[in-house]
Amino acid sequence: MVSGCADFLAVSRGIPVQMQVTVADGSVVVAGPRGFCVDPKSTRTVGNVPFVMMGNCAAISGDGRAPQPGIEAVLTATVATLDPNFTFDSNDPALPIFFEGDAGRAALSRAGDPRTVEVIESFARGPVFYVHARDTSPAPVDNIDETHWRAIFEVNGRVVSASVLDFKGSALSPERSLNVLTRFANRIRAQSVGRGTEVRVAAAPVPVALGGQLRPLPRPDGRSAVVPAVQVAPPGNRPVARPSAPATPKAIQPAFPPIGFLRRLFG
Repeated sequence: MVSGCADFLAVSRGIPVQMQVTVADGSVVVAGPRGFCVDPKSTRTVGNVPFVMMGNCAAISGDGRAPQPGIEAVLTATVATLDPNFTFDSNDPALPIFFEGDAGRAALSRAGDPRTVEVIESFARGPVFYVHARDTSPAPVDNIDETHWRAIFEVNGRVVSASVLDFKGSALSPERSLNVLTRFANRIRAQSVGRGTEVRVAAAPVPVALGGQLRPLPRPDGRSAVVPAVQVAPPGNRPVARPSAPATPKAIQPAFPPIGFLRRLFG
């Protein structure tokens, strides 16, 4: 569930806003770089998967003197329970292979259609796996750029999918967008240290249509890797900042089960 954290931003005018929010039974704290605050109208839990949207603090609070991020973008994060039998490894060679294939691109597509997604690049940087892609399917909010970055990483037995969504015409370069996403991922990881439990708990059943838990990804060496579930942002929500999309490299596509669960972590 999405639960409030006591870290509110005091504003002289407008409404108080949260700079961070605790989710997943207290095991993950979603917090963004300075100037980003939780958008209460868009943040919610879909099935068992928390979806958090963060935007410009000044715009959300209605106080022009509140901190602002200096970029026109929206941050989103979804959190899924990691299967107790598997470990997420950002450096697993199966990850870029999977996302380059039809199943992976369908997971990244807001419409569930691999034809709408072009994977530009993907790579691991420490414990975080990054995907840069272009999605031409209809966006959940207005004026979102087709291209965006996504970061996938494990926190306290959960897998987090974080993204930076640029608005069209924002002139936010891919390099700067990646930098913002890296700071977002690092902040979530730092704020979540020591929270919840390190013991992995099996995900509760979730309707297939919603996506849901993580599942093993078959690998050539006979072992299994875990690929995160994809979260689709709740329809009809309009964030207070601006967005961008993910990607991956080319390789042999491994066999993989239906991708409905993946669409919950990425959306």
